[in-house]
Amino acid sequence: MAATRLQFLVSASRLSDGGVVYLHRDRRWVESFDEGWRHDDAASRDGELVFAKSDEAHVCNAHVVEVGVAEDGALRLSARERFRREGAAKVRVRLGYERPADH
Repeated sequence: MAATRLQFLVSASRLSDGGVVYLHRDRRWVESFDEGWRHDDAASRDGELVFAKSDEAHVCNAHVVEVGVAEDGALRLSARERFRREGAAKVRVRLGYERPADH
């Protein structure tokens, strides 16, 4: 089995609409998981989490997301984060509870 390296992202819910956001390197909140700043060490991760939790005017529920990165670049996420990343509507469609929006 290929080795997996652990990285961390800071994520939160945007107050204006509840959307999932990730903390960018320049401390902007972005919607793209791929634009979120991945930390390799606990010190930088924890510092950004403190910032995120203090940004109460923009986000709530700031937390650390663990990302396993395989040697081939594949990402391993918890079920919760896969759901948050994909979005509830897409998951409901994939599971057959709803039809796609274009129908």
